[in-house]
Amino acid sequence: MAKIHISDELDRQAQAELARDVRHAVVESLGLAPELGKVIVYSAPVQCRSVHSSRDPAFVLAEVLMFPGRDQEIKNRLYARLNQVIKQHTGVDDANIFINVIESPRGDWGIRGGRPASQVDLGY
Repeated sequence: MAKIHISDELDRQAQAELARDVRHAVVESLGLAPELGKVIVYSAPVQCRSVHSSRDPAFVLAEVLMFPGRDQEIKNRLYARLNQVIKQHTGVDDANIFINVIESPRGDWGIRGGRPASQVDLGY
């Protein structure tokens, strides 16, 4: 699952395209089945974002929530691909794109009817 935090400068159609392409980037980078992956794009007015005057308030923060266990090479591929997609859709400079991978054990995820993911056959 990915959450993308952007300024509200992108229209709804552009946000939808960003969500679609981020989902594809996550699925491809992590080697997931094509039907997996979820993305939410959150936008906030630029005046509701605070950074130092030398920084761009239109920065983008991408959070990828996933199970642990992938090696650094896979994560590096994910970072590069997400950066490329975000930059393509937002025009934000590389220096203002931040990507955070958050790994949580399967027992910390409630899925498919509120069951711990550690007790669900995920099919992979």
